[in-house]
Order: sequence, then C-alpha cells, then structure tokens
Amino acid sequence: MARIVAIASALMAIASFDSGAALSATSQAPAAEASGKEYALGPGDRLKLSLYGDDTFNGEFTISDQGTVSLPLIGTQMAGGMSLEAFRAATQAKLADGYYRNPRLSAEVVNFRPFYILGEVTKPGSYPYVAGMTLGQAVAIAGGYTVAAKRNLVAIKHMGSPQEVKERADAALRIEPGDTVRILERLF
Repeated sequence: MARIVAIASALMAIASFDSGAALSATSQAPAAEASGKEYALGPGDRLKLSLYGDDTFNGEFTISDQGTVSLPLIGTQMAGGMSLEAFRAATQAKLADGYYRNPRLSAEVVNFRPFYILGEVTKPGSYPYVAGMTLGQAVAIAGGYTVAAKRNLVAIKHMGSPQEVKERADAALRIEPGDTVRILERLF
C-alpha cells in the first residue's frame, strides 16, 4: 500500500511540474523566493500584458537596455528594478489616467533575461534562464567543465552588483536571471 501511495505522489509531482512556468503579478520568481527577496525586472525580461476588455493593448513586450517598455497608448513605461506587481500597478494607473475607466491589467514574465557562463566550461556564452536554475544545471547547459576547471570554487556577479563574489561551487547553488558565472581555472 505504501508503495502505491509513493508512486501516486511521484506521478502527481511530475504532472504538476511546468518547466516553462511564467511569473505572474501575484507570484515571485523561484530564484527570488529562495533568497527571500522579490524578483526585480530587468533588461531582457519579456512580459505578457493583458488588459481585460481590450485586445488591442494585449501583447508581449521586452524590457529595453534602459529598463523601459514601449506600450500602446501610454508610451514608454519604466520597468527595470521594479517588482512585477509594482510595474503592473504603475501601468494600470497610467491607463486609468485618461484612457480607461477602471482598467484591469494582468502581467507576467514569459521569458527571463539570460544568464552568462564564462571560463572553464566547454561552451561559454549566454543561455536562456530556466526557473529554479542551479550551478549544476548551468554548467551542464554550457557543455560541462573543462579539464582545467576548478570545481570547488566559482565566481558569480549578480546583475546590478558592482563586483563578482567567490562562492563554494555547490551544484545546488542558485543562479538568477542576468547572473554572470565564471568557472575558475585550477592550478596544476
């Protein structure tokens, strides 16, 4: 009986897994939840906006390098550094200011900005962020370690941070959108 319950639980967990999960205005990004802070929007994030009752406003919009989004009717709207809910509320307020009476706007992140992995990996470069990404997954996406890789220490520069920080290279270490991960070279 315990075996049947375990199998059923495993099947339910697999069925509820969504590898392409989007971030809605009522939730936080998985990486942000783990660190206890709210996810801050930034350049490269792709947002989906839906205005109830008006399909002409609906669409997907990418945050520019300046941290702004160009939207129909209201023009350029700041998004960089804001939480998704703060961006949604500010955009909804602009829509209420002379365009719509009681607008109801929903917002979600459909694609996070990429992360970057450099140094001693087979294929260094920019890769799409996947919700809940770990160092182990990032290294695997980049083709694995080279023979010269230092596997016990990694340097990470978080987006918006002035300098990189060296951390113990644990495969479960969380990577966030916009992070630059540098796999160090070991001395022989």
